[in-house]
Formats: sequence, C-alpha cells, structure tokens
Amino acid sequence: MEWTLTPALSRRERECSSILPAPVQSSVTPVPLAPDRLLSNWDFLRVWVGQIAWSLGSGVSLVGTPLLVLALTNSPVQAGLVAGARSAPYLLLGLPAGALIDRWNRRTVLVCCEVGRGLAVASVPIAWALGALTIYQLVGVALVQGIAQTFSNIAQVAALPRLVRREQITAAQALNTSSLGVAALIGPGLGGVLVGLGRDTADGATHAYLLDACTAIVSVAMLATIRRPLQDARVPSARRLRAEIVEGLRYLRADRPVYLLAIVNMVHRICLGPVVVLAVVVFGRDVLQLPATQLGFVIGAAGAGGLIGSVVTPRLQRRLPIGFLIVAVMLIHGSGIGLVGLAPSLVGAMVGMAVVGVGEAMTSIVQVSYRLATIPDNLQGRVNSVYRLGSFGAQTIGTPLAGVLVEAFGARSALWVMSAYVLASALVFSRTNVRKI
Repeated sequence: MEWTLTPALSRRERECSSILPAPVQSSVTPVPLAPDRLLSNWDFLRVWVGQIAWSLGSGVSLVGTPLLVLALTNSPVQAGLVAGARSAPYLLLGLPAGALIDRWNRRTVLVCCEVGRGLAVASVPIAWALGALTIYQLVGVALVQGIAQTFSNIAQVAALPRLVRREQITAAQALNTSSLGVAALIGPGLGGVLVGLGRDTADGATHAYLLDACTAIVSVAMLATIRRPLQDARVPSARRLRAEIVEGLRYLRADRPVYLLAIVNMVHRICLGPVVVLAVVVFGRDVLQLPATQLGFVIGAAGAGGLIGSVVTPRLQRRLPIGFLIVAVMLIHGSGIGLVGLAPSLVGAMVGMAVVGVGEAMTSIVQVSYRLATIPDNLQGRVNSVYRLGSFGAQTIGTPLAGVLVEAFGARSALWVMSAYVLASALVFSRTNVRKI
C-alpha cells in the first residue's frame, strides 16, 4: 500500500520555471569565483569561525537556560515555555524576514542580529548581580534571541552559495556542521562546568549566559570583516512586500521535492533539538541524579554524534537518494531518543545522545545543501523562510509540549513518547512520495 501526499514529482522543472522572476539586470562587475579550496576561502572561513563562536555560546546556554529556569521555578512547563519563546518569533516574522533579507544587505543583517543577541544575553548576569532577575526577563531574552535567530538563520543559509562554488556547497555545509558539532560537544560540557562553579545552580547558570554574550563579540568581529558581497546585485523592488512573500510561497509549493522535505521537516521538528534537550536535562537531573557537570557531558555527546554524521553524510548523499536518506535519518534519530530513555546511567545516556546527534547533523546537511543547490539566489531568503516557518512553528509547539509531558508523566516516559513519534513518522513517510525524491 502506498500513500500519496502530492502529485508526481516529474513536473518539478516545468512548474518551478513558470513562477521564477525575471533575472535581475545589473551593470555591477561580476564577483570573481570563490577559491577552489574551501580552506583558502578567507571570507567563508570568517563566517565559519563566527558560526563556531555562536554555536559554542549556544551550547553553553543550552545547559544553562533550563537549569536556571528550573532553579528559579522548579517547573518543567515554565522551562518549556522559555525554550518555546526562543522559536516563537519565527511564527510572526519568518515570512516577512525572508522577503526582507532578499532585499537587504545580508552581512548587515547578520551583524545587527549578533549585536542584539549579545546585549540581550548579557542582561541576564547583570540582572542576577542586581538581584532583579525574573522569569519574565528570561522569556524576554528568549524572544530577542528568537528574533535574532529568525533573521540570521535565513541570512546565513541564503549567503552560503555566494561564498563558495556550487559544487562546494555540500562540502561547505558538512564542514559547518562538523565544526558546529565540535562546538556543540565542548559547549554543553563547559556550560555544565560553569554551572557547577557557581554558588548555586542559578548563580552558575548566569555565568553560562555571560560566556554566551562574549561569543557574540567574536561573531560580530568575523562578520564585519567579510569582503565578498553575500547577495547578488539587487535592483530596488517596486513591489509590495506581500507580493514577494507570496512569490516565495508559490515557488516552494511548485518545487515538489522541496515541498515534501518541508512537510517532513515540520513533522520531525516537533521532537528535534531543544525539545529533546529539555526532557534529557530533567531526566539526567531527577532520574539519573547527575550533577550539572555530567549533564553537560550528556548534552555534549550529541555534538560528538554530530561529528560522525557530518563526516559520513556527504559520501552517503553522493550515493543514495535524498528521500531514502531523510527516512533513514529519522529512524536513527528516533532510535537515539529511545536509547536515552532506556539509559540506566551516565554512559548509556551519552551513547543515546550521540546517536541523536548523528541524526540531527545528517538532517541539517541533507536538507540545507539540497535547498541551497536548487533554489535561485534571489529567492533563497523567501523560500527558506517559508520552509523554516514550519520548522520553528513545530518546535514552538514541541518544546512546551515536552515540558507538559515531563511534568505529567516523568522524563523517561516523555522520551519514550518522543521516540515512538519519530519512528512512526519515519515509517509513514517511507510509504509516500518522499522516498522518490
């Protein structure tokens, strides 16, 4: 039995070409081709270092944030709400952000986002030192982080094809993912150490926020020194923003493979990233009775798995269909969550999180590299914003839901429910047109 989500995929080229805007005519001198070797491409390396700094800071606060909220409120539900607030801005700003990034200077957008994020995160240790930190401020900081991430995420993805050659996109994305995997491996462990060095859990968690703010300075310095333009030459648009947003929607709907991947990604995101981390932090703290330092090791193990995923994915992507890989990735990811839920000790939890990290890294490389290689540059922002609207919408729902599951049934049961959901989703998609991409 086969279930059909969309019409046959063979009409893709005709349908996409019918809605593509006319190419922009410009008298600007074409930008020289990027260097043949990624490691000789200094502009790409600057973005790369900036992303590593951002990932390191995010890894530190990935442990610090839920521990801080739990220390202040002892409520997994409120911890889920704070985590959900970080992805919520995408629901309102995702679509206009994509259209605006296709108009604006992408480097300027990236710099402004990092400055705003750094200032917001730095306000947490300042408020703690003054004795004025509240859960409402943490929600506000999460919202600012979410707004910055909404714009910077789209701008980074859209800018990559301008920094490297088309045939280097998969390798560049794999290098990014592997490097971010190193940062994700180190960051949570460092976050756990910082929390452990504080007078108490809340005090140590604010130190993690301070380090996160410092990494924003590094990221801004790298982005501000990029010389290559991060977008094609633009002619000021006379069209309304709404018309450009609709154009991105129409393109994604017409591009059947990208449309199918967007559906898969939205379903998968309900149990991806911070959604799982929240349950794992509570599981490690309350069930396994782990100190903050060891909790950092558990979360950091996902970074180790990410390194493995980033190494093997480019080779697999050259040999296997995208649809087959996506289903396989979901099976790997769901199995990893289940292993964490079954873990009797620190080592077992780390093994499970390593498998989770493999699945998440493969998801990123497969989907992002495919979109970058197939979507026209002047539509990258808009189409990716539509794509990610589903992703972050699902995550915004998933994180508070994870908090409710943890509080109602316990962290171990919540992890088993997540595992079953991801595995069942993979089996469903294996019977649809997804496998033909």
